[in-house]
Amino acid sequence: MKHSLCILLTLALLGGCTSSKQVFLETGEVGYRLKCGGKTYGSWSNCYEKAGEVCTSNGYDVVSQIYDDFSGGVRNLWIKCGTLYPTAAAPVQ
Repeated sequence: MKHSLCILLTLALLGGCTSSKQVFLETGEVGYRLKCGGKTYGSWSNCYEKAGEVCTSNGYDVVSQIYDDFSGGVRNLWIKCGTLYPTAAAPVQ
């Protein structure tokens, strides 16, 4: 039992845990908040990789990013997913 617990804990730490949550941005648009890792195993690249997974092939814009040293070095990244086909501008009359 102890052996299994140690293996699971090690895998979680090495994975640089990343989570995402759909949120409303200050503009009122739908976006995502990504929380990535900690001091030891987290990195901004983990956040950017997760952002790519969340927004798939549509791409994304970084709205804000904060490194929170007081909560163990958690990185917070707020993104807005792009659109695959930008909407056409209305014709000028």
